[in-house]
Amino acid sequence: MTGVVFRRTLYDSRRTIIGWGIGMAIYGLYVIVIYPTIQGFTEISGLLDNPLIKAMMGDVNIADFTSPSGMLGTYFFLFAPLVFAVLAVMYGLNITSTEEDRGTLDLLLSTPLKRWQLILEKFAALVVVLGAILGFVLAGFLLGMLVTPSLTL
Repeated sequence: MTGVVFRRTLYDSRRTIIGWGIGMAIYGLYVIVIYPTIQGFTEISGLLDNPLIKAMMGDVNIADFTSPSGMLGTYFFLFAPLVFAVLAVMYGLNITSTEEDRGTLDLLLSTPLKRWQLILEKFAALVVVLGAILGFVLAGFLLGMLVTPSLTL
């Protein structure tokens, strides 16, 4: 019976993987495709000299926002971990509550499956789902790099 719950959980999560994956891939593609418009944007340097902005952000250089790594860090890697945290919490809370809501948890636990094995297989499915969504994000980044030849990472 090893892996049955894992495979079934992955099968049940296919819409989650596709939906969140495509959404985050499009967001990653968007951030990379807009790089040429940000690349020459130097008007913000006057704003960065403001003492209030320096107090909030520290000593920031304009290259921190207009370089490829700075732009990805500013526009993608500040937002994406929050989205993945929300997804992981929502999915993690759903590990056994879905079975309980459907009324199938009692039937599932009546099989010769240990409880720790059930939770472990559901958790492994969570890790695979998050990894698959990150794979979509990587595909979005790669597609964006193909579309935007001026971006070198």
